[in-house]
Amino acid sequence: MSTLTAFAHARAYLTLSLLVILIVCFAVYRVFAGSRSEGKSASGAPAPVHLDAQRLADNPEPDSIIDRSRLDRHVVRALDALGDRFEIEAKARVLITASLTRNGGSPTQLTIVREPGDKLRVEEQAATRLRILGHDGSRSWGQGGPPNVDEIEFLDSLVRDSIEHFITGQAAGNATLQLGDMFRLDNGEDPGYVGPFYDILRVEDAYTTAGVRDSRPTLHYLNSQTGLPERIVYERGSKRVLVEFGNWAVFGGQKVPGRVVWQENGTIIRELTINQESFVASQQDGIFSDATAVSPGGEQ
Repeated sequence: MSTLTAFAHARAYLTLSLLVILIVCFAVYRVFAGSRSEGKSASGAPAPVHLDAQRLADNPEPDSIIDRSRLDRHVVRALDALGDRFEIEAKARVLITASLTRNGGSPTQLTIVREPGDKLRVEEQAATRLRILGHDGSRSWGQGGPPNVDEIEFLDSLVRDSIEHFITGQAAGNATLQLGDMFRLDNGEDPGYVGPFYDILRVEDAYTTAGVRDSRPTLHYLNSQTGLPERIVYERGSKRVLVEFGNWAVFGGQKVPGRVVWQENGTIIRELTINQESFVASQQDGIFSDATAVSPGGEQ
């Protein structure tokens, strides 16, 4: 082979190699650029993190067993602080005895039963009668007559403004945006501020009521030091609703709030004081349906 022919072959090989390298580089650039654009919103701010959108579409009811690998790190930290009741079937049903005060009035006694899937049953002993209300995961009901507007709002608050709803909603894939860590409550105005500090998640909270699935932007404040979910904030019409969880106690090895307070535009409208809380396995006893009138223990 002549020197000229060898040179021509070498130049052709070099040209082909450079072409292959350019094609590979262009492909890598397209993939990288696409991944960056998917992580930002139109304004340049981080886009909401859909923890498991496909799983939510396939299975809108959250599982009673939580898969930590699907969760935001803040939620995993909250699970560590709260206990294992969201992760084992043997503790899926929650039994609560409590007292409820509305608008500063006289307290009434409640028995509350919860299960995953936004299932709730409330037995309220007032001065003159026992009122039984519930939510079957999609609709509210009342024994002896349908719930009125105030009772429906009360049931929605008990179900939706709860740590249980927050955790299972995260497991189901509610879209979540991390606003940041170590936020303070004084807007930076107090030079001597020492806490508390909060990590805040903005959640597109999904909830089904009257058979209709609803979504509501909701802020969840998790204590930066303990990891506990301590505050919920959202708008309802012209009202700013604040829900606070405090007086933490341990029942059956689980950390639970001993007091839950609802405020509307700074005024306390409802206060729930937990007296006792226990955890058992879920049961197919129909207590979350208005078609039966059984006790929380499953007896007729």
